[in-house]
Amino acid sequence: MTQEIEIEFKNLLTKQQYEELLQEFHISQNAIHRQANHYFDTPNQAIRKLQSGLRIRQIGDYYECTLKEKNAEHAHLETTDEITAIEAQQMLDGKGFYAQEVGKRLA
Repeated sequence: MTQEIEIEFKNLLTKQQYEELLQEFHISQNAIHRQANHYFDTPNQAIRKLQSGLRIRQIGDYYECTLKEKNAEHAHLETTDEITAIEAQQMLDGKGFYAQEVGKRLA
């Protein structure tokens, strides 16, 4: 489990802008990594109403579950647990919750 404060600003880019940035900063294709994010909430969006977010992130063979709780403008407290691929799939299938510290924060 890790906990950290994240300060985040997001910008929406077109594909052309993204490709121009890759060229401008000389970023090679092998330096780019892909990730998949799966977001969760209750039917009445209880997590979102708390200005928070819950996700499972996959980067290659690595999986983590993170709860982001807003604590200031553009800042969130992130609680993250590493989970296995099997645990991630079971969580995605609604067959358990295996991120212990995240679960404590949710409770």
